[in-house]
Order: sequence, then C-alpha cells, then structure tokens
Amino acid sequence: MTKDTEISRFEVPCLFLLSLGTLIAYWPGITGASLTAGWLWLIISLPIMMFFYKFDTKIEHQFGLAFLIIATLSLLWTTNFNIGLYYLLQIISLGMAFCLGSVLKSIKPIIYGLILGLIINDIVAISQYLGYHNIFSLDNSVAGLFVNHNIYCEVSVVILICLLVFEFYWWVPITFLGIILAPSRSGLLALIICGFIWVYNKSKVLALLLAIISLLLMLYYYVNNFNIASINQRFDLWLDTLRGLTIFGTGVGSYELMFPKYAIHINTLLERPKYAHNDILNNIFEFGIFCTLLIPL
Repeated sequence: MTKDTEISRFEVPCLFLLSLGTLIAYWPGITGASLTAGWLWLIISLPIMMFFYKFDTKIEHQFGLAFLIIATLSLLWTTNFNIGLYYLLQIISLGMAFCLGSVLKSIKPIIYGLILGLIINDIVAISQYLGYHNIFSLDNSVAGLFVNHNIYCEVSVVILICLLVFEFYWWVPITFLGIILAPSRSGLLALIICGFIWVYNKSKVLALLLAIISLLLMLYYYVNNFNIASINQRFDLWLDTLRGLTIFGTGVGSYELMFPKYAIHINTLLERPKYAHNDILNNIFEFGIFCTLLIPL
C-alpha cells in the first residue's frame, strides 16, 4: 500500500485524538459504558481518518472484504437487527483500523495519544486505589476508566510492549500501575510470552532462565489461587457453544441472545455469557462454518 498524498497537516492531531479518545471515551454519567463508548468513538472517527489515504487492494483485503460481506448478509437472519448492526459496525471498524495501520508512515502520534490516555487512566486508578470510587468499576476494583480491571491491565501490557518496541523508554513506567494494581491472567501471560521472545533474541540461556522463573511463579500463583470451578466453567461454555455451530451461523451479534438455546452445561438463568471467550468459536457460531476459511486471514 502507498500513501496517496503527502502527510496532511490534520493527520497528526487526528491520529493523536484517535488513540487518545479510545482510551478516555468513557465519561461517567455522560457517555455510558466504557467499552460501548470506546467502540462508538472508533466507529465515528475511523471513517474520517480513511479519507486521508488511498489503498491498493491486496489478497488480505479481498479475504477481509469477503468476511465483511458474510457478516453483513447475516443481518438477514440475526436475532436482533439493532444489536447485530452495532456489532457489524465494530467489525467494519477493525477492518478500517487494519487498512489504516498498513499505510501509516509513522505511528508516533498514535503512541503519544496512548501515552496521554493511559496517564489519565492511571490518575483515575490511583484515586480508586486510595478508596475514592467516584468513577464506577466492577467490584470497586482498580480499573481506571475501563470499568473492568482486566481491560486496564491488558491495555497497559499492550502499551508497554509498544513503548519498548518503538523505544519510548522514558514512558514505560506509566504502564506499571495497570499491571501491578489490576493484574490480569491474560495480560500477564501475554507480557511473559513477549518478554521471552525479546530475551530469546538476546540470549537463549537467559530466555530459558526466564521461562523457568515464570513457570515457577505461575505454579506458585495457581497453588495459592487455584480455582477449578473457573476452568470448568470455561470448558462448559465452549462445549455449549459447539452445540450451536451451524453452516450459516446465527447472525452477527447474536451470541448472547442465542446461546441459551444450546446451553446444557451453563445455567443461563444465573449468568448470560456475552461472548464465547474464544474468537474462533464465537465467529463460527455467528457466521457459520464457512467463515473458518477466512478467520486465519
């Protein structure tokens, strides 16, 4: 892909606001739920950014377009059209983000937006840690503006890796609060894997040592915090999801509404999962078995 024109004078602030807005889109009492607000910001801002660029179609874009066509057609049989349309817009936004990222000459404006956004979340997190829960979070946890502490940790990990890769070393400490005060298993596991890859390129012996230490720490954690019920619940969720897989799927955004129809291991009167917690299963459930040909691409 190639840029169509020279960098516009509006491009830098737009990229900055694109990333900043995604992290601070949730304003209590104004914008509603944090994830919803973040998605709405991307749905609105990404199409505007697309006007700055020209895109040359490649094979990956053709597969992506095919997937979008399948997702759009599934609106015809999804359970709730409005919910389906909202989720379809999310998928389209991810496609636009992929196209946008493939043509950028520099992502520095995006990184600076992420830095400022995370600093704002860190300030909120500190207030929550000190007991001032004036900004809602699940179970009064330390979550910044993300409401869910797992998301706060995962975002901090992603930004940490980004800062290290692009050598923004002075800003690395701003990621520590989200990792330390709101630890997430998936976030920490991702950090360990990325750290192992980075160390492996420097020293195989040191990487092996890091792997052993990480395994011992994880073993210690699970011995003291092991919850077999949580693991069993995840497998039960996947088993019930498998029962709902069809040729054409149940339609975009239909998982939460259609899952109870197939649930025999999960009591949906007590809990209603919104996602399968497995992207491949979730996509096949909603878009059908044929979409497996497009998922890897």
